[in-house]
Amino acid sequence: MKTSRVVGVLVLAGIGIGAALSYLLPDLNFGLGSGGIGLPTGQTETKVVGIDAPAPEETDAKPEAAPVPPPAVVYVLIDNRDYLLRRGEEGKAAFKPATLDEVVEAAQSATGDDNGIRIRIAQKSSSRELTERALRAKLEEGGVPKDAIRWKDEPVD
Repeated sequence: MKTSRVVGVLVLAGIGIGAALSYLLPDLNFGLGSGGIGLPTGQTETKVVGIDAPAPEETDAKPEAAPVPPPAVVYVLIDNRDYLLRRGEEGKAAFKPATLDEVVEAAQSATGDDNGIRIRIAQKSSSRELTERALRAKLEEGGVPKDAIRWKDEPVD
């Protein structure tokens, strides 16, 4: 009689431990009716990795995006000591902060409009003379022709 009680207690303890593990580790699928074999929930395929196994093929490879053609004209706005760059038509792209080198690279890669203008530059009334001079010098140093540069005469605000 004692043996049947011990067996009963062990069975109940096993069920209790199984229920606790099922609650504490839900991804292992120990619960009743799970039909799982210990695989994480939602996993349907297994991958064999070993010496004789072939390397898995990359199926999630993203197709390469077509390169964006350079804009015909880039727009620069000088605000205080900062350069703001827009690559694209007015109203279709926003000005973004840029370094002096990024502005020159954008001007070099621009194809130019019908008049050969590659870069249009405007400055706010807060722009600094040294900032403008640095841009002029860097564009000349970068090989951007003077006739490909248009400076707006009046400050924009």
